[in-house]
Amino acid sequence: MNRVYSHRDRAKLQLILRGKRVGLSLIEIKEILDLYKVDQRAQAQTTLKKYQARIVALEAQREDVDAAIEILHDSVKKLQDFLSKPAAPAAVANARAFEAEAKKRLEDAH
Repeated sequence: MNRVYSHRDRAKLQLILRGKRVGLSLIEIKEILDLYKVDQRAQAQTTLKKYQARIVALEAQREDVDAAIEILHDSVKKLQDFLSKPAAPAAVANARAFEAEAKKRLEDAH
């Protein structure tokens, strides 16, 4: 059995999906849908304001994400440079001493 959706039903569904896709809350989407019954112009104005606010928020998030990616790239390069150099003999000795102490503690614990 197939359900037949009206033009209005399809328009509502598109608005709901678009609203979810751009990050509007269900309450915001309901507010926009409720205005359809009252005044389409008011609905368009409300939708415009909410979309503009989401653009501002998403652009700020993008800036934060871009900055985080840049920091991570820089950190990865520094770590790769550090790891590409041979370990200092003192560091190797310290690592071996730490490993021996850890093994001893594990054996004593069992």
